[in-house]
Amino acid sequence: MCGNYRNEVYKMISHSLWAVLQSHGCAPGRLLHQSSNSAVYEGGWQGRTAAIKLLYVNAPEMWVQTDRELRTVTALQHPSVVTVYDYVWHSEGGSTVLALVTELCEKDLEREIKDRKSCGTPWTEAELWVWLREMVSLLATLQRQAVAHRDIKPANIFLLRGRFKLGDFGSAKCLREEAARTVAGTPFFLSPCLRAALLRGVSQVDHDVFRSDIYSLGVVLLYMAKLDAPMQAVFSLNPEESFSAEIEYLQYSEGLKSVLRGMLAWGERERYDFLQLEMCLNQPVAEPEVCPICKKQTNCRESSFTGMLEGKTVICCSPRCAEMMISLKTLRSEYLCPHCHSELPPALCQEITMHVSSDLSEYSVTEQCPNCFEDFDFDHFSKP
Repeated sequence: MCGNYRNEVYKMISHSLWAVLQSHGCAPGRLLHQSSNSAVYEGGWQGRTAAIKLLYVNAPEMWVQTDRELRTVTALQHPSVVTVYDYVWHSEGGSTVLALVTELCEKDLEREIKDRKSCGTPWTEAELWVWLREMVSLLATLQRQAVAHRDIKPANIFLLRGRFKLGDFGSAKCLREEAARTVAGTPFFLSPCLRAALLRGVSQVDHDVFRSDIYSLGVVLLYMAKLDAPMQAVFSLNPEESFSAEIEYLQYSEGLKSVLRGMLAWGERERYDFLQLEMCLNQPVAEPEVCPICKKQTNCRESSFTGMLEGKTVICCSPRCAEMMISLKTLRSEYLCPHCHSELPPALCQEITMHVSSDLSEYSVTEQCPNCFEDFDFDHFSKP
């Protein structure tokens, strides 16, 4: 780094700010990163190594909101959150600076992905499951407190002594705030509804912030599994199909692929939230179970999709069975009545599927629609 550039950076720390930092036990050192309104230094805090981030907050209405969010994160005390040691507000010359003192991490997930790609050392499936459980545990805890991160991406996930930690809660919002409905986050990792709003130039959109966050986490997980950003899928003319193809190509189990499908489901209502996914990941599924759709025995960790249905663990043996689930709570019908076009109940759909897939499909079976009470023949349906 050239000397002139570094001197310019240190001009951001005035004598009065330096004195305030020192009074709190902070000693900024080497510059790590700088943007137009912030700078991050490696430094010390009360005898320990720390990162000191200076953020210029010039809009007065942001001060109280940012302070409230910082108090939420500071009180969280979760092992998967970058620890906030201290923070200091300082105003002078019409500007307000927030000095945020946190754990000093080794690198971010973006850097780790690039390092693994260059060394040819992808994550094992067991490592990805551990990472996913830790992140989901944290984000489910935030959801219980009605707080959404809103900017999940590799650059905001950090590595410290072999453990990943989520940081940079600058976009975090409580659902009780109207601002939680605004479009926020990094465009590449935005959920479909937020990306559509961004492209239309709309600043607010009614959406489920947790299901938007879980979509972002799904993109991060896919990025880790590929060791490459899913650029083609994100910018495809048909992103839904492109993401499906990217997932199918992965060299991991059907279980991990199915979880990814649930995180990256295009329809918001068909996507997990963090509480649902946490419950799913914490279910004891080592023993073979019976798929509620096709009645085959299966093992979730090897080749299946799992979720919660009516308070019980649901394990499906194939993607086609998994497609009959929606929001992990209710089953989605696969066939429509040929008369009234209403959805047929799952049990009847299962009977139709078994009939059209069996060697006895040439024998006619008649059933009655529970909605219009008209008779129809199973042979009217083609094989799925």
